[in-house]
Amino acid sequence: MLAICDVFKWRKQGNFIRLNMVAERNSVLSKKRKTSGEHGEEKLKGGQKKRKGSEDEDIYQNNSTFCELVNKAGLTLMKGNKPNSLGVDQAVFQRNLQVSLKRHESYPEVLDEFMEGFQEYIEDQKRLHNSLVPTFTASECDSARSVHQDCLVRLLLGVDLIQTKLMHCLLEKLAEFTEDDQSIFEHGEKVNIPRLLMSQFRWLDRILAGKEITEKMVEMIGIVTLDVQREIISCLPEVVEDSEHGDVATALRDLLSHNTQLTVPILDSLANLNLTSELLSEVRGTVLKTLHSAEVEELPVIIKFLLQSVNNQDAVEVVSEIRSNLDFSTTFRPLISSTPHQSVQRNKDKRLQRISGDVNRGAEALTLDAIKSSIRFQKCVAEACVKAIDGIKQPGDHKVIDIFLLLILHSTNRKKPVESLVRNKIRAGGITEVLLQDIFTNHNEVLREFFPSILSLAEVLLRSPEPSVLYIACTLYTKAFVAFDSFCQQEIVGNLVTHIGSGFESEIDHSLDILSDLVEHYLSKMAPFAIFVKGVLDYLDNLSVMQIRKLYSMLSILAFRNPNDGGMIQDDLHIIIRKQLSNNSPKYKRMGIIGAIMIVKSIAYKSNDGQSGLTEESYKQVVALLNLVRTSINRIPEAAALFMDELANVIQKGCLDPKVEAWIDETVISDFQGNFVLYVDESPKDECLTPGELQYNLDPESEEPIAIYMSHLVEKSVADKKKIAIKDSSSESGLSDPLCLSPHFRLLYVCESRQQEDLSDINALLGCPVFLPKPEVYEKLEPLSQKEKEFLCDNLFLSLNWFREVINGFATQTDPEMKAKVISRLHNITDLQRSLEKCLNVQPSYTPPPAHFDWYEAPKTVIQNTATTTEGKKKKTKKASKKKADSNETTRVDDSDESSKDSTHIEKDSQNTQITENKDGNSTSKSGISLQNYRPFFREINMEVFTILNTGMITVAGLDTEQNTKATTELSIQPPQLEFLLEDLACKLNHSLIASASKKKTFLKQKTDKNIGFSHIDQLTPKEVATKAVKLLPALCNHLEAASGFFQKLLVDSFRLAVKLLPALFNHLEAASGFFQKLLVDSFRLAVKLLPALFNHLEAASGFFQVSC
Repeated sequence: MLAICDVFKWRKQGNFIRLNMVAERNSVLSKKRKTSGEHGEEKLKGGQKKRKGSEDEDIYQNNSTFCELVNKAGLTLMKGNKPNSLGVDQAVFQRNLQVSLKRHESYPEVLDEFMEGFQEYIEDQKRLHNSLVPTFTASECDSARSVHQDCLVRLLLGVDLIQTKLMHCLLEKLAEFTEDDQSIFEHGEKVNIPRLLMSQFRWLDRILAGKEITEKMVEMIGIVTLDVQREIISCLPEVVEDSEHGDVATALRDLLSHNTQLTVPILDSLANLNLTSELLSEVRGTVLKTLHSAEVEELPVIIKFLLQSVNNQDAVEVVSEIRSNLDFSTTFRPLISSTPHQSVQRNKDKRLQRISGDVNRGAEALTLDAIKSSIRFQKCVAEACVKAIDGIKQPGDHKVIDIFLLLILHSTNRKKPVESLVRNKIRAGGITEVLLQDIFTNHNEVLREFFPSILSLAEVLLRSPEPSVLYIACTLYTKAFVAFDSFCQQEIVGNLVTHIGSGFESEIDHSLDILSDLVEHYLSKMAPFAIFVKGVLDYLDNLSVMQIRKLYSMLSILAFRNPNDGGMIQDDLHIIIRKQLSNNSPKYKRMGIIGAIMIVKSIAYKSNDGQSGLTEESYKQVVALLNLVRTSINRIPEAAALFMDELANVIQKGCLDPKVEAWIDETVISDFQGNFVLYVDESPKDECLTPGELQYNLDPESEEPIAIYMSHLVEKSVADKKKIAIKDSSSESGLSDPLCLSPHFRLLYVCESRQQEDLSDINALLGCPVFLPKPEVYEKLEPLSQKEKEFLCDNLFLSLNWFREVINGFATQTDPEMKAKVISRLHNITDLQRSLEKCLNVQPSYTPPPAHFDWYEAPKTVIQNTATTTEGKKKKTKKASKKKADSNETTRVDDSDESSKDSTHIEKDSQNTQITENKDGNSTSKSGISLQNYRPFFREINMEVFTILNTGMITVAGLDTEQNTKATTELSIQPPQLEFLLEDLACKLNHSLIASASKKKTFLKQKTDKNIGFSHIDQLTPKEVATKAVKLLPALCNHLEAASGFFQKLLVDSFRLAVKLLPALFNHLEAASGFFQKLLVDSFRLAVKLLPALFNHLEAASGFFQVSC
């Protein structure tokens, strides 16, 4: 900081140069006036004689020494509002007055007389005002520097003999000004006399008694009013000598601690004083204490002073104190009232709130500008901000100001450190959606200035592989779009379209999710940018089926639910979809099916309040489009299955017009019975490839029994595919292919549940038998041909998917009889899985039929066969061998006898089931195939199915073997079914929820197999999945207790009989309880593994939603 004296010298030198230039210019002008005005001299003299009398009346006349000497020196004092007239140049006046005073006969007493006259003159407020405004140069003066010269007070302050006395007089005059004084107005504005007076102390060429005047000014601060205090304090740096800086700063510091209303002028003055480091530190500490109670308007000055006065040693401490005491959420709180008022009062309050809000936003912007200026020009402040934010350990301690500091740092070319710090804070849970919601809602106008940094940060974060970081990136994009103007919205949409064209799956998914959310919730704001979203169609070939579903959903909403701007893309959508439906390529046909369903969904959309604007013309358009899709998929089973699954998804959400739902119920679903269901009396007479029979009948007492003849459907499907291969037109419709059985049934029960409250009209499908190969066939698989083995596997896969879809449909039914049948179907699933493991063990190269149809590439299985080992396997490391051993431990024990029994007898018979042993005591068959590797080929289990875990023991009544009396059977979930459900639930939670920071999505293209089979659960948000999972915790704990009780009882019984029957006991446990023991161990292991995983999911997701257990 330059010394004050050096500044004064520089200013003085510059002032003299300016005065000389003005004097030269005035002399030239006076010469021109003389030469040009000689011919009118007589006229001017005549006019002056006439005006002389009126001018004398305006002149202030007084016999005081003051008036006499100033008139003699060349100044004429005027009355009223007329400015004083100076007949000579101001420098000449000051010299003349100095000489007159010094040569006066009563010197030095004349100085006191002069000051008495001046005090008498300025007693009148108007005369005081005249003495503070510039003087007017008399017309006869030709040597003055300009028309206007310095005011009377400033001229007198330039006279050394009276400067000190005059300053004392003027300072004492300040005590007379109060807020109740009559004001003077000039040009319609109130004149601030104290400010004018104190301004005369500024920029003086020299001050003779600086220390004395400084003491007087400090003394007057305690006497005058608040407004005058501000003026005196602001003027102090212009008067104080260098040696007095410390004392003045100390006095101002003490004053600041007692009167916070003077914060702004005191800090302005302190900023212009040369202080020692110790004193500066003390002053800074005092200022920091007043920060939390400072007024909004004072914050910019306070922050500027604090940050400009720091050094490398105390920068971090000061910045930490600032962010601790400066809370943008409370200091700049928006004024929103929830109390009802009368209309007039409410309008008045709104005006006051608007004015106050403008003040808050202005102060907020100035405060951030002060911070930004300090960060830009002081490296230590920037580094201190990074360290202060990085040093916050508790996630809940972060504030709005932290976000602003990060954005300021990012905007000042510190992008890399800020991006790294933001990622770390997101991982730690410091930067959350709640915090971003606060800043975008309450500070959006100030935040608009940092839009480039926000857009850049969101762009970088969206490329992160971490789910938590991706979530915050999506939040940034969404909040910025809602909060900012149309220019920013266009930039955001353009950025998201660029992300979609990047080719990275995670980036594409989340960009589409953001756009989908914006279109769904902010349609009116997104409508002007529909043409930008339509540009994503250029990237169709690089998108997956799920991504295409999101894209077509957005475009159809923009086209058909936005009557104002949607027409420009409606025709384009229709043309593209018709082309795709007519294309022979399965890939493009899938695109057309999904696009058509999304258009149907948007045209026939029904809002949550039940209102629908479907006109007759729109209804015909929907029906025509659905018929077009049915025609295009008639001979392609995979396309037909996709159509039914997509249509079921749309209907299940309840967003279709009832009229359209009724048409689908009558037209599409009526084909189900004709294609797949037969009465037992009308069973096919054709022989299948392997001997078969009706199995798994849960309704033996039905009067008109129906059945699913799976074996015949499989054989007919093979024959139809051969006809299609040779282009034989006699092949039947693809809708009757067994691949469509499960999707068609899903569409059936979804429509039924929409039309009625329960599924009583179709409950016969829950208990109907299935025609499958006889259980004896699975006993001798080796002699069978490859065609027969594949036939068996096809039957088993399709039957498992049928049963899975059946329990999906009926799991939510509350009727006890239906619940019992659902549990029985779970038993059937576990039985069929054991048979399937046998078949796959002898046919490891078998490729199952697809169960999910929203993928371009068919999933691939990972074959794990432990029956044989090659020489290459022996060279694996011990770690790999251990993994192989762990895989072998999960193999299931065969029990082929179970597959031929009715499910009502499973519980009873399973208790007597024993594992057949070899002479060596080992099981006769151990499968090397894990069905987990075939998960993509099984239909997805809905989350509602897991409510079965809450079901206890169910008693089922039926006829005994003699068909004349009632027999009861108790059904409940056994260890095999528990293991089946828990394994599936664990897969779903690991897929849907954010487990931990270690769960990352790589930028490399992931295998599609890992995402197949999660289409239904992907339609739920992580919060919804976690909420459903939490409701299952009591049931999981009950099953854990049951498993634990089994082992405890087993140990107690074993201990009691250990002494007498030790050998027999072990044989009994190994033979009779081995099966249940293993299953209970597996179930217990899965349950224990599932609970920590679920809690980890919930803990990691706590930044996005809160769940209380």
